[in-house]
This record gives sequence, structure tokens and C-alpha cells, in this order.
Amino acid sequence: MKTLIGIITTVLLPISIYSGTVNITVVGSGPGTPPVPGVKVVLIQGNGFGPHVDSGTSDATGLVTFLNVSIGIYVVQASKSGYNNGVILIDVNTIPQIVNANVNSLINNWTSTIQGFVKKASDSSSMAGVLVTLSGGPCGDNPKNILTDSSGHYKLDSVCTGTGHNVAVNLFGYLGTSAGNVAVAWNAITTVGTLYLTSNRGSISGTIRRNDSATIVIPGAKVMFLNGTAKVDSITTDANGNYSKVLNTASYNIRVSAVGMKSNRGLPTKDTMATLVFGSNTVMNTGLTPALSTIGGTIHGTNATTGPIVSGAKVVLQRRMASTPAAQAVYYTLDSTITDANGIFSFSNLIAAPAPASATNGSYHVLVNANGFRTYPNTPAENTADVYQVAYGATYIVTPNIALFIQPISINSVHSNAGQPIHFSLMGDQLIMNLNSSSVVRTLEIFDLKGVLQRTIQIPANESRITLPASFAPEKGFLYGLK
Repeated sequence: MKTLIGIITTVLLPISIYSGTVNITVVGSGPGTPPVPGVKVVLIQGNGFGPHVDSGTSDATGLVTFLNVSIGIYVVQASKSGYNNGVILIDVNTIPQIVNANVNSLINNWTSTIQGFVKKASDSSSMAGVLVTLSGGPCGDNPKNILTDSSGHYKLDSVCTGTGHNVAVNLFGYLGTSAGNVAVAWNAITTVGTLYLTSNRGSISGTIRRNDSATIVIPGAKVMFLNGTAKVDSITTDANGNYSKVLNTASYNIRVSAVGMKSNRGLPTKDTMATLVFGSNTVMNTGLTPALSTIGGTIHGTNATTGPIVSGAKVVLQRRMASTPAAQAVYYTLDSTITDANGIFSFSNLIAAPAPASATNGSYHVLVNANGFRTYPNTPAENTADVYQVAYGATYIVTPNIALFIQPISINSVHSNAGQPIHFSLMGDQLIMNLNSSSVVRTLEIFDLKGVLQRTIQIPANESRITLPASFAPEKGFLYGLK
């Protein structure tokens, strides 16, 4: 910020016994700066609230003189376009008197302009719509932004006077450039040299093949280019599995997918990374795994081979993707289905996972639940034992078939098993179970709330009442299953 410093100037005039003379000189800031002509100076009686006594305009030497000024307090106010107002207080206290005073007025620094042109480096043609950003400068009021017009011209008004400005130009698809440490003069137009933008393009190409073959290519595979998670562009491989795309130089997430193929995680796409370099071609080859394998099986109740089939059971297929021990393995849910009227389920279009299972080829297991049955798997042994590996192009039938055991019931409930009501009651230190008699031997299983079997009791044929210790009462946390 520049300061206009009032310089005390003494003018010898005849002195009236009734009034004084006030001389005001206005100059630019800093030693040796010239005086400022054309400044309007107003003399106001009192502390700025009284009437305007007189006014004048500074001459070529920056001087304004007020004659016949009466004793009193006055405000001197100086103003000019391009400057902030300057105000001082003076005291005319004796007559005759000559008062010489300084007026400090700050230059308005936001009177400058920066302009220039942006052109294409390849042919010097004008570039419209280029973002121009003004930053830096001594006033701390930047950044300012503007777009070039149809002729590639930009003009930034109300710029702070001084040095240290930076003008940067940017347009998608081009290398940004800038002009630094630009100095602008007060109340003047500063023209920055023409800034040229160079195309910021590179290319990426490659071939998409099957993971199980070095020669079988995949035509029609979709290759998508993303900046982070935002889609930038995409292309489809030709009859030879090749693709080529020109893009802005950057690092891209590349997502590859094709019908009938799975990626390395059993998902319909494969993600990888590639960086495009300006003016050069980046080669990125990758592969997809055929998704032609099948897993199936049958769900039985009570017994894996002789028990009744369970239709309408929900079967969830999960795939192991970690190389950690089986007990710590991480599984990803891929799909789910419902068993048909024959208790059969099937999952197709799966990535091959031949034995032995590993972090790269994976392995599978299933989760099953159905009304009236415990979920499967229900024990740690079931969790680790039933893991399947399936070869490419093969169908894996889960054997032995999965068995769902009857869900234990609360002893205070009434349960119907094949139309036979079962009633539970407590009598003193005994637990009584009443049920219809049966011509076959039955088995009563007692579980704790964790599903761990605590006791098995054989119920003889034609027996309709069982007496148990009251320690197996419901408040002790036990569940019953009858089969």
C-alpha cells in the first residue's frame, strides 16, 4: 500500500489579526515522490461535524491554501479518485497564525489490470474457455479466476498494484503453464506475454487373454478407464482381443470385464492400475478367467443320505480369498439360491478353483438355513471340513449331501412332530414331558444354548411320558429336540 504523505510547506502571507492561514501540500508516498495534483481538500469546522468552511484542489505542486481561517478546531479531508481518503485534525489557536500541516492519504492499490492471450502451442490458434487463475501479489486478495473469451483473451480488473503476481492457465487435455512474479503498475494495464498450451495426451493399449491360456484372446471385452472412481472413458477389444485408447496423461484405475468371464476375485470385473506418459504409449495386458464351473448338491433333513429332502432352503455360496489358515479364512459372498422341490441347489458360471486351494485359485463353501432346522454349518468342524475346490469346466457335487438337523425347541413350548403334540411341565424337582405314544423308538436330545449336545435319551416304543431332573428346566438354559 502506498501512502500519500502531507509535506509541511510554509507560505509567507500578510497576517490578519482576525484570522490565520492554513497551507496543505499533498505528495506521493516515499522519499522523492512527486506531489499529487488534483486532490480535493475540504476544511470542516469542529471535529468533522460542523459546516464546510472552505475547499480547494491541489495545484501542480500539490499545494492548497486556505486564507482567513478563524480560531478553532478543524478537520482537513483529502480525496481523489484512485486514492483512499486522508483525514487530519488541525488547531488554529492564535491570531495571526500560519498553520502548515501534513495530510496522510493511502493510495488505492486496486486500480491495476492484468490481461493477455492464451494460444495453442501446435498452431498458435486462439484458445477459448481456458481457466486463468491469478494468485500471489502483495495484497493477499487472490486468487481470482476468469475464462478466456473466443479470441483467447482474458482481462482481470481491480488487481492490487505491486509485484509477485502469478498467472496460471489450465485446460483439460493440456499441460498447464504460467507466468510468475508479474509486476503491475498503479492505475495501469499490464499485459502478460502470450501463454501457450501443449496437448497433454498419451495412449494405452494391450491385449486381453484368458488366464488359462497364453494364446486364447477375448474379443468384445470391455476396458473401462477411471480417474479414482469416476469413469473417464471405455473401449471394447477387437476380434483379436486388442484395444488402444488416447487419454490425458494420468494414473488410471482400469476395469476389465467380459461375458462368461470372472476376475481373480470371482467378480464380473478385474481392476488394475496403469499410468499414461505424455507423448508415449503404455502397454497394459491382462487376463480374465473363464467362468464355466458349477457347484451343486441336495439338502436333506436329519440324515445326509436317508433323511427327507428339504425344499425351499436358502443356500448361500461363498468364496475364500485369503491364504490364512482355514479357521481364519476370509470368505466373500458371491451368490444365493433356493432348493427346488427335490431339495437340489446349483451355482454355475463360477471361477475354477482346483485343489489344492490357495490365495490365487480360491475355494468355496455354502451356508444353509431352512425353517424348523438349525443353520448349516453349525459347528467349527462343519465350518472347516466342507470346503470345495472345482476344476475349470467341471461340476462339483457336494458329497455327502448336506444334512440339516431339527432345530431344538424350548421346553416350555408346545411342539407338533408328525401330528403328535408334546407338552412340557415342571413338578417339584422333576421335569415332565408328555407326548403321544409311538410304535417306534424315539430319541430326545438335550442341548445347551450354544447348541452343544448335553444328553441323549432313548424313548421306548409306546412310551408317552418321560421324567427328567429339574436341573434341565428352561431357566437353566436348555433346549430339546425330538427325532
